[in-house]
Amino acid sequence: LFSEYQVKSNPESGYGRADVLLIPRQKGKPGVALEFKVAKKGEQLESALEKALKQLKDKEYDTLLKEQGAYPIYQYGAAFSGKYVLVQLLAESSVS
Repeated sequence: LFSEYQVKSNPESGYGRADVLLIPRQKGKPGVALEFKVAKKGEQLESALEKALKQLKDKEYDTLLKEQGAYPIYQYGAAFSGKYVLVQLLAESSVS
């Protein structure tokens, strides 16, 4: 994995910092943006997941991946609460 991808934690991309980016070392390979949220006490996992997905979209965390020539780009939000987790693909985005 490390020979084909750079794994960056909290890199600047778009209008903020993504939790994790998997940046391909070769153009035309898939890239991945990950955003994690921990559900607060009394908060539903679905609500925390929606926050992660909204942040991915609003902050445009796929920007650095696009600049590096990643294609396609997968953006995942994940929400955690104790032993439970929800993960959802926001979108597959193309180079624009």
